[in-house]
Amino acid sequence: MRMQVNEKTKKIAVDHVNVRMSISFLVVKLIFADVLTTVLLIILYYSLYSTGLQEWLPVDDPLFGLSSLIVLSLVESALTVYVVMEWVNEYYEISPHGIAHKRGVFFKKVEHHGIQNIKQVGISQSVLGKMLNYGTLTLFDWRLNECAELYAVHNPVRYVRILETLLPHVDENKETFGSIEEDDDEEVST
Repeated sequence: MRMQVNEKTKKIAVDHVNVRMSISFLVVKLIFADVLTTVLLIILYYSLYSTGLQEWLPVDDPLFGLSSLIVLSLVESALTVYVVMEWVNEYYEISPHGIAHKRGVFFKKVEHHGIQNIKQVGISQSVLGKMLNYGTLTLFDWRLNECAELYAVHNPVRYVRILETLLPHVDENKETFGSIEEDDDEEVST
């Protein structure tokens, strides 16, 4: 990313903006991964004792308990790292040339959407989205007669304004619970 700062107007020029899914979804996924690991441990424990397999395993040995705890911790840590890496590697890149949806931890997938034919941008926010400041941006390409969605992005109003500067003739459509007003913060997300 290239940044230029103009001293007179204090504006920052960037050649692209990366937009990520709201961090609220990352937190929910991490909680789900922790709950899933706990449920799997309970199922393993129940199946071990209900089938009588504990007689064949050295369950009274403290080394067995410690090694089981270490294995479970490694599995949960690997799951947590994967969830975080998945969140970090999924983002939308908005530039004057187009919008790209990039995702994938091991296998990268990129979807490109042209920006030159987009004539309408819509914002959808639920009650929870309004409270946690995330929403879905829908971009309508009139030439292809199809929509591209930027799903559950943080602070969608900011990115609508960015798209309005790139596309001065775009129509804006807001579907939310209540009204959308952006705070006057000078923070720039990249």
